[in-house]
Amino acid sequence: MLQTSNYYVQDKFYYSKENIYSTISYCFYYNIKFFTCVIKTN
Repeated sequence: MLQTSNYYVQDKFYYSKENIYSTISYCFYYNIKFFTCVIKTN
C-alpha cells in the first residue's frame, strides 16, 4: 500500500499549492501511516 501513499502526496500537491512543503513534509514523515496524511490534508 506504499504506492497509494505516493498517490495521495501528489494529489495534495496540486490541491495545496501554497502549502506544498508543509503537506509533503507531513506526508513523507508519515509515509507508513498514509491514512494520517489523508486526514491532515483536509
